[in-house]
Amino acid sequence: LEKDIILRICFLFLKSKIDKESLARDLRMSNKDIKIILSVCEDLKPIKGTEQAKKIKYFYGSDIAKKKYQLQLSIFDLKKRKNILEVLDVWKIPVLPVNGNDIKLLKNVTGRKIGKYFRMLEIWWIHKKFKPTRKQCLYKLNKINI
Repeated sequence: LEKDIILRICFLFLKSKIDKESLARDLRMSNKDIKIILSVCEDLKPIKGTEQAKKIKYFYGSDIAKKKYQLQLSIFDLKKRKNILEVLDVWKIPVLPVNGNDIKLLKNVTGRKIGKYFRMLEIWWIHKKFKPTRKQCLYKLNKINI
């Protein structure tokens, strides 16, 4: 592992199998660092390809995605893959081309329903590898029923 205190603590946290509450209580670290550690350790499994790397980077952000990859290399004793590193280093995280206002206007909903529509559309957009355009997203949104 690199000389990164967060990564090293993550490694020990996963190997020791202590619970989240004990980690937060016993370590004298900021809440921000504890949150980073828990995010890095969350659902840790080998990244098998670039599409999976993109999803992880999209959901966790660049820094945590890189830490997750470095940690999994150590935990699962894997070799670095250039294509995954390139995604984590270079690939620009896209923005869903539709927002809450679009959903509000098109579906005539408010509150939590906007979030439900947004999440369903986002899942579809990610499944389509972040490629659908705004027009395609609005068309899909029109077909979604909750």
